[in-house]
Amino acid sequence: MARVSQEHLDARRRQILDGAASCFARNGFHATSMQDVLKEADLSAGAVYRYFRGRTS
Repeated sequence: MARVSQEHLDARRRQILDGAASCFARNGFHATSMQDVLKEADLSAGAVYRYFRGRTS
């Protein structure tokens, strides 16, 4: 299996953070679920949990 570049990892992490920021701005932190972030970032749960343990990470 090919190794994933650091640039790809950084871009994916940024994609998740941007999605979370959009959700937090729209719904507030406490009203945002991980499912909201997954949908906003257009990623699977496995992809997101690879980078973050949960919403508070």
